[in-house]
Amino acid sequence: MRCVLNALIIHANGLIRKKRALIHLCLIKKLFVNLDYIKANGIRQFSENQKLRIDILKELLADFNDGRSNNLYCIGCALLPAEKLLEVHDFARGINGGIDQKEKNRQVNKHFIKTADYLGVELKLNNKNKRKKSKS
Repeated sequence: MRCVLNALIIHANGLIRKKRALIHLCLIKKLFVNLDYIKANGIRQFSENQKLRIDILKELLADFNDGRSNNLYCIGCALLPAEKLLEVHDFARGINGGIDQKEKNRQVNKHFIKTADYLGVELKLNNKNKRKKSKS
């Protein structure tokens, strides 16, 4: 277990040192939260938790992706706690079949963002290296 933790820390340090790596502060924080989770619950429990996240993400992308929700779902599945992610998943499954797909997507996205806001999680990438567009 110590080897796994050391490997993750070395990997994170390598990413931080890369000049071109765009590191989102929340994802770095999540890395250390994951390390604490592994220390407390073990690698098997962590692995099962990650498989659950992957399964939920696959279903959200397959059934509720309107072509613009990839980042929302990917970042949300990475940052939200598993319990809240399951709540969003259950909400998505429980949407009435009588409405069109576009409205279903809109409702799922709205619920996803509402859940993240409640937890204080920001579901967007912050690219600190964006070049400012100069006006000609």
